[in-house]
Amino acid sequence: MEVAGKFLEQYSKERDYYERAAKLCAEICENEFERSGIRAIVTFRAKRPDKLKEKVIKRSEKKDYKDIVDIYNDIVDLAGVRIALYFPGDLETIDKFIRTNFNIKSIRQFPEAGNDSYSKKEYIKYKKVFSGYHATHYRVTLKPENCTDGDVKYCDATIEIQVASVLMHAWAEVEHDLVYKPSSGEISR
Repeated sequence: MEVAGKFLEQYSKERDYYERAAKLCAEICENEFERSGIRAIVTFRAKRPDKLKEKVIKRSEKKDYKDIVDIYNDIVDLAGVRIALYFPGDLETIDKFIRTNFNIKSIRQFPEAGNDSYSKKEYIKYKKVFSGYHATHYRVTLKPENCTDGDVKYCDATIEIQVASVLMHAWAEVEHDLVYKPSSGEISR
Protein backbone atom coordinates (compact mmCIF):
# COMPACT_ATOMS: atom_id res chain seq x y z
CA MET A 1 0.00 0.00 0.00
CA GLU A 2 3.04 2.24 0.37
CA VAL A 3 3.44 2.46 -3.44
CA ALA A 4 -0.23 3.36 -3.83
CA GLY A 5 0.11 6.08 -1.21
CA LYS A 6 3.10 7.61 -3.00
CA PHE A 7 1.24 7.48 -6.30
CA LEU A 8 -1.84 9.18 -4.85
CA GLU A 9 0.29 11.87 -3.23
CA GLN A 10 2.07 12.56 -6.52
CA TYR A 11 -1.19 12.58 -8.49
CA SER A 12 -2.73 15.12 -6.12
CA LYS A 13 0.15 17.46 -7.05
CA GLU A 14 -0.32 16.73 -10.77
CA ARG A 15 -4.09 16.78 -11.03
CA ASP A 16 -4.15 20.29 -12.50
CA TYR A 17 -1.80 19.07 -15.24
CA TYR A 18 -4.23 16.30 -16.24
CA GLU A 19 -7.20 18.67 -16.00
CA ARG A 20 -5.50 21.13 -18.37
CA ALA A 21 -4.52 18.36 -20.82
CA ALA A 22 -8.12 17.10 -20.89
CA LYS A 23 -9.44 20.64 -21.36
CA LEU A 24 -7.09 21.28 -24.30
CA CYS A 25 -8.20 18.02 -25.93
CA ALA A 26 -11.87 18.89 -25.41
CA GLU A 27 -11.35 22.36 -26.89
CA ILE A 28 -9.71 20.90 -30.01
CA CYS A 29 -12.71 18.59 -30.43
CA GLU A 30 -15.33 21.27 -29.76
CA ASN A 31 -13.72 23.70 -32.21
CA GLU A 32 -13.71 21.09 -34.98
CA PHE A 33 -17.27 19.97 -34.29
CA GLU A 34 -18.51 23.54 -34.34
CA ARG A 35 -16.62 24.24 -37.57
CA SER A 36 -17.91 21.09 -39.27
CA GLY A 37 -21.47 21.12 -37.88
CA ILE A 38 -21.21 17.90 -35.85
CA ARG A 39 -23.71 17.84 -32.99
CA ALA A 40 -22.14 16.45 -29.84
CA ILE A 41 -21.72 17.09 -26.14
CA VAL A 42 -18.05 17.25 -25.17
CA THR A 43 -17.06 17.01 -21.53
CA PHE A 44 -13.69 16.59 -19.86
CA ARG A 45 -12.22 15.86 -16.45
CA ALA A 46 -9.18 14.78 -14.52
CA LYS A 47 -9.77 11.76 -12.31
CA ARG A 48 -11.06 12.79 -8.90
CA PRO A 49 -8.59 11.84 -6.14
CA ASP A 50 -11.23 10.02 -4.07
CA LYS A 51 -12.33 7.91 -7.06
CA LEU A 52 -8.72 7.28 -8.01
CA LYS A 53 -7.93 6.10 -4.49
CA GLU A 54 -10.79 3.58 -4.66
CA LYS A 55 -9.57 2.36 -8.05
CA VAL A 56 -5.94 2.02 -6.95
CA ILE A 57 -6.86 0.16 -3.77
CA LYS A 58 -9.13 -2.22 -5.67
CA ARG A 59 -6.53 -2.89 -8.37
CA SER A 60 -3.74 -3.27 -5.81
CA GLU A 61 -5.50 -6.39 -4.54
CA LYS A 62 -4.90 -8.14 -7.88
CA LYS A 63 -1.77 -6.41 -9.17
CA ASP A 64 1.64 -6.28 -7.63
CA TYR A 65 2.67 -2.68 -8.21
CA LYS A 66 6.44 -2.40 -7.79
CA ASP A 67 6.55 1.38 -8.13
CA ILE A 68 4.36 4.35 -9.08
CA VAL A 69 5.30 3.98 -12.75
CA ASP A 70 3.47 0.62 -12.71
CA ILE A 71 0.33 2.41 -11.52
CA TYR A 72 0.64 5.21 -14.10
CA ASN A 73 0.96 2.53 -16.80
CA ASP A 74 -2.06 0.64 -15.47
CA ILE A 75 -4.50 3.50 -14.89
CA VAL A 76 -4.91 5.17 -18.25
CA ASP A 77 -7.84 7.48 -17.62
CA LEU A 78 -6.29 10.17 -15.43
CA ALA A 79 -7.32 12.68 -18.09
CA GLY A 80 -10.59 12.00 -19.89
CA VAL A 81 -12.76 13.46 -22.63
CA ARG A 82 -16.22 12.20 -23.42
CA ILE A 83 -17.81 12.84 -26.81
CA ALA A 84 -21.53 12.10 -26.78
CA LEU A 85 -22.83 12.20 -30.35
CA TYR A 86 -26.37 13.25 -31.19
CA PHE A 87 -26.20 11.20 -34.38
CA PRO A 88 -24.39 7.83 -34.31
CA GLY A 89 -23.87 8.22 -38.07
CA ASP A 90 -21.14 10.74 -37.23
CA LEU A 91 -18.95 8.02 -35.69
CA GLU A 92 -16.89 7.52 -38.85
CA THR A 93 -16.24 11.26 -39.18
CA ILE A 94 -15.21 11.47 -35.52
CA ASP A 95 -12.89 8.47 -35.91
CA LYS A 96 -11.12 10.14 -38.86
CA PHE A 97 -10.87 13.41 -36.93
CA ILE A 98 -9.32 11.75 -33.87
CA ARG A 99 -6.88 9.71 -35.93
CA THR A 100 -5.78 12.85 -37.79
CA ASN A 101 -5.56 15.31 -34.89
CA PHE A 102 -4.13 13.22 -32.06
CA ASN A 103 -1.33 10.70 -31.57
CA ILE A 104 -3.09 7.36 -31.09
CA LYS A 105 -1.67 5.06 -28.41
CA SER A 106 -4.48 2.49 -28.53
CA ILE A 107 -8.12 2.01 -29.47
CA ARG A 108 -10.63 -0.24 -27.70
CA GLN A 109 -14.14 -1.11 -28.82
CA PHE A 110 -16.79 -1.92 -26.25
CA PRO A 111 -18.18 -4.43 -25.91
CA GLU A 112 -15.07 -6.42 -26.67
CA ALA A 113 -15.67 -9.61 -28.58
CA GLY A 114 -16.69 -12.33 -26.13
CA ASN A 115 -16.20 -10.13 -23.08
CA ASP A 116 -19.16 -8.64 -21.26
CA SER A 117 -17.48 -7.49 -18.05
CA TYR A 118 -20.76 -6.70 -16.32
CA SER A 119 -22.17 -10.20 -16.81
CA LYS A 120 -19.06 -11.73 -15.24
CA LYS A 121 -19.60 -9.89 -11.98
CA GLU A 122 -20.98 -11.99 -9.18
CA TYR A 123 -23.58 -9.37 -8.32
CA ILE A 124 -25.41 -9.63 -11.64
CA LYS A 125 -28.27 -12.00 -10.88
CA TYR A 126 -30.60 -11.36 -13.81
CA LYS A 127 -30.36 -11.69 -17.56
CA LYS A 128 -29.76 -8.24 -18.96
CA VAL A 129 -32.46 -6.78 -21.18
CA PHE A 130 -30.12 -4.23 -22.77
CA SER A 131 -26.85 -5.50 -24.20
CA GLY A 132 -24.79 -2.90 -22.38
CA TYR A 133 -22.17 -0.31 -23.09
CA HIS A 134 -21.17 0.37 -26.71
CA ALA A 135 -18.39 2.88 -27.28
CA THR A 136 -14.95 3.44 -28.69
CA HIS A 137 -12.17 4.48 -26.32
CA TYR A 138 -9.14 6.17 -27.83
CA ARG A 139 -6.01 6.61 -25.74
CA VAL A 140 -4.24 9.58 -27.25
CA THR A 141 -1.73 12.33 -26.71
CA LEU A 142 -1.95 15.84 -28.05
CA LYS A 143 0.08 16.75 -31.12
CA PRO A 144 2.47 19.67 -30.48
CA GLU A 145 1.26 21.44 -33.64
CA ASN A 146 -2.24 21.63 -32.10
CA CYS A 147 -0.94 23.39 -28.98
CA THR A 148 0.34 26.86 -28.28
CA ASP A 149 3.95 27.10 -27.11
CA GLY A 150 2.86 27.37 -23.49
CA ASP A 151 0.73 24.22 -23.76
CA VAL A 152 3.23 21.87 -25.43
CA LYS A 153 4.11 20.40 -22.02
CA TYR A 154 0.66 18.76 -21.97
CA CYS A 155 1.52 16.64 -25.01
CA ASP A 156 3.00 13.96 -22.73
CA ALA A 157 -0.29 13.27 -20.95
CA THR A 158 -2.28 10.24 -22.04
CA ILE A 159 -5.91 11.22 -22.52
CA GLU A 160 -8.76 8.76 -22.88
CA ILE A 161 -11.38 9.94 -25.37
CA GLN A 162 -14.65 8.00 -25.08
CA VAL A 163 -16.96 8.25 -28.08
CA ALA A 164 -20.56 7.02 -28.09
CA SER A 165 -24.07 8.29 -28.70
CA VAL A 166 -25.73 10.62 -26.19
CA LEU A 167 -28.12 7.82 -25.22
CA MET A 168 -25.28 5.34 -24.73
CA HIS A 169 -23.41 7.73 -22.46
CA ALA A 170 -26.57 8.27 -20.41
CA TRP A 171 -27.07 4.50 -20.12
CA ALA A 172 -23.41 3.99 -19.20
CA GLU A 173 -23.71 6.48 -16.32
CA VAL A 174 -26.84 4.81 -14.97
CA GLU A 175 -25.57 1.26 -15.32
CA HIS A 176 -22.12 2.08 -13.92
CA ASP A 177 -23.59 3.78 -10.87
CA LEU A 178 -26.11 1.01 -10.22
CA VAL A 179 -23.76 -1.91 -10.72
CA TYR A 180 -20.44 -0.61 -9.41
CA LYS A 181 -21.52 2.01 -6.91
CA PRO A 182 -24.78 0.87 -5.31
CA SER A 183 -25.50 3.28 -2.46
CA SER A 184 -28.49 1.55 -0.94
CA GLY A 185 -28.00 -2.19 -1.09
CA GLU A 186 -28.68 -4.56 -3.94
CA ILE A 187 -30.37 -3.34 -7.07
CA SER A 188 -33.82 -4.68 -7.83
CA ARG A 189 -34.82 -6.52 -10.97
